[in-house]
Amino acid sequence: ENVGFLLNHNKGKTFQKIRNSILEINYSFNYKIVRASDFNLPQGRPRLFMIGFNQDKIDCSQEFKFPKPVKLKKMMKHIWKSKKCDKKIGYSIRVGGKSSPMGDKRNWDGYLVDGKIKRLTPIEGKQMMGFPKKFIFPVSKNIAMKLLGNSIAINAVKACCKKIKLYLKDNTC
Repeated sequence: ENVGFLLNHNKGKTFQKIRNSILEINYSFNYKIVRASDFNLPQGRPRLFMIGFNQDKIDCSQEFKFPKPVKLKKMMKHIWKSKKCDKKIGYSIRVGGKSSPMGDKRNWDGYLVDGKIKRLTPIEGKQMMGFPKKFIFPVSKNIAMKLLGNSIAINAVKACCKKIKLYLKDNTC
């Protein structure tokens, strides 16, 4: 998993180098841009998922299929436990630009909720990423937000892992 821009970085040369390196060691190579919002998490967070299988151990003649998106039911108003939020799908949580003014292109943690400006805390961030409520970051709030910004959308990973498990079950030599 990596940022979606990797696909076109350096006019696609970086991605092709990664792909070719993986194919050279006899792995299959499957990729897709996956969004957290496709798996019922209220943020776009497009990420490039790359999945490969060792072709010496797995029959890769059948195409690997990424999971199909599910309907988004959880929205930002649910994260905030409010009646109204200015965003249905939230900004992608990231490391830089924290506490930027509302309307600033660097803003990712400020929302207009029931007419008031609110800033994300690790509590809302964990929900947006799909972490269990009981999950605790044993660090400061600032470090927890940085960790969330570098994390992965749990629901998207779970959905891909289920597909990988089925693929391995059906294609192991």
